[in-house]
Amino acid sequence: MSFFKNKRMSLHELKKTFLKSSGVIPRGYGRRYSREDRKMLFEEVFGSKYGHRISNKDYKRAIYDFEKKKSEVETKEERRIIEDKIRYLKKIERKLHHGSLL
Repeated sequence: MSFFKNKRMSLHELKKTFLKSSGVIPRGYGRRYSREDRKMLFEEVFGSKYGHRISNKDYKRAIYDFEKKKSEVETKEERRIIEDKIRYLKKIERKLHHGSLL
């Protein structure tokens, strides 16, 4: 089952969802992404890589790419930063699935 209300979602809608989110990182011990950090994360993850619309498969692929990146880093700090990004992306995915941000 797709977590988007339709099979695909426009990047504009997804970006709006990122910016409207609270920015709290799950299990991040009180850390949160500022609005500017969320905007930069969105550009890093999606940018122009997926075109104007993104599917559930594309979103999961973006998370998978971060999982691969996590295994390639050398320091614990870099690993923590990537883990925070993964947890935040999964949080957005859950919110999209339940429709609470759309």
